[in-house]
Amino acid sequence: LGMQHRSSSPTKGKRPSRNTTTTDNESDHSQRTSKPSSKLPMSSSSSPSSSQNLTRVFAAAALYVLSGSTQPLLMTLVKQSGLGDPTCQIYMLFYYLGPALVSLSFCIPSSVRCSTDDSNNSRPASRRPSRNALIKSAGIASIDIVAQAMNYTGSTFCGPTIFAIIYSSVTIWTALFSRMILAEHVLSGSTQPLLMTLVKQSGLGDPTCQLYMLFYYLGPALVSIRFCIPSSFRRTTDEPTTKRPSRNAVLRSASIASIDIVAQAMNYTGSTFCGPTIFAIIYSSVTIWTALFSRMILARTLNRIQWMGVCVVFAGLSITAWGSAALGPQVWKGAVLVFMGSTVHAMTYVLSEAIMTKRANDESTSDDNDNEPDSSADNEQLSVIENCAVQGIVACSVYLIWQCAYTLPRFQERIVQPAQQSGTSLTQALLILGGIGGSNLVHALSFFYTLKCFPGGATSAGVMKGLQAVLVFVFASVVYCDKSSSDSMGEMCFTNIKFISL
Repeated sequence: LGMQHRSSSPTKGKRPSRNTTTTDNESDHSQRTSKPSSKLPMSSSSSPSSSQNLTRVFAAAALYVLSGSTQPLLMTLVKQSGLGDPTCQIYMLFYYLGPALVSLSFCIPSSVRCSTDDSNNSRPASRRPSRNALIKSAGIASIDIVAQAMNYTGSTFCGPTIFAIIYSSVTIWTALFSRMILAEHVLSGSTQPLLMTLVKQSGLGDPTCQLYMLFYYLGPALVSIRFCIPSSFRRTTDEPTTKRPSRNAVLRSASIASIDIVAQAMNYTGSTFCGPTIFAIIYSSVTIWTALFSRMILARTLNRIQWMGVCVVFAGLSITAWGSAALGPQVWKGAVLVFMGSTVHAMTYVLSEAIMTKRANDESTSDDNDNEPDSSADNEQLSVIENCAVQGIVACSVYLIWQCAYTLPRFQERIVQPAQQSGTSLTQALLILGGIGGSNLVHALSFFYTLKCFPGGATSAGVMKGLQAVLVFVFASVVYCDKSSSDSMGEMCFTNIKFISL
């Protein structure tokens, strides 16, 4: 009540008088004596109902955990009893029959249901849901049918313990899908090393021409089309105040793009040598370098647990380097290139965050001295789209010049003939290279948004590389690992060394 009185008082910064406070207390006391029922939830008589609600919550959580623990064990029993045919899936019929029995509650008359559903009668009378809500629920059920069919069919093959370990990754995906930007960043980043492997197999991965890098940066460069839209149309969907960035801000972004060109050239050239799985492990070292560069440039401190995590990542990288040395000189050369490129690429994380969020740090110090906004500082800060467009255009222009000067005179020898030997048509080549550009378009936008808006900035983006490595491991082992070939223990497959390093 005192807080409400102070917030509603016309004079700020002044304490209310004692007479006013006593008057408020007396009036509040008279209201409580005249209307005892209105303050019933705050009285001591409400504690039993709150404890009952708390007991119901804990009971529901316990039933959820226990019932979920029995399901993989029952699926093992289904397999042992001969009822686990993966094509018939009769067990899934009974799996969904249980939740379907809840519909029997709607056969109970509403008069009886109201008296039994809620003893306090605090809920309003039950209403029929809308048609759109039912359609949405049915759509979710169709997605869940596919998901649970794969889950419990896989449980019959791998057993309950492995199922429980992998199934617990729902925690990660739930956190990611609750923030769709992070999910897009992780998924698009996971597809890039797989697409680079496809580039190598299709004969388009010449390390000197680097035609794939032109399309890699063409995706983010397409963001600049947004600035061709007239401002009258753009203001209806974008921010109402869009200011042109300063020349210094654009030059800084272009400088970061020049650093990123060198870094990504080493990364994806090394990916064609060492394969997607080793690339994903070493590329996750961005976490280490981002933490170090954030400490030196942004003065961002890490606690002991975070530094322990950095040391664990470094230990995993050491195991990967030891294992890749035994796979041949090409894999070792690729691993070295990815390690060097990841170190330089981590620098672009921190620098990009600095040019997009520097004014936010400056405002916290300048507001103490002057309340007037600095209009020149607005132009020094780049937005997500501006930074993505500038870096994409600069990098795409550099690689376009390189293609005209170096690749075009050797196009028949370095690009066309290897593609024909691999059986790659022009349509397939354009689809593969276009897939690289589209994947990097989504990845770049979500990456810059993470740097600018997500807590932790560059450090959080670096941590996401660990999750990308997990996805690359799974996808590469499923898509590219051929158990019948000599590469079954090579760079494409999930081996014991890679499991330990992961």
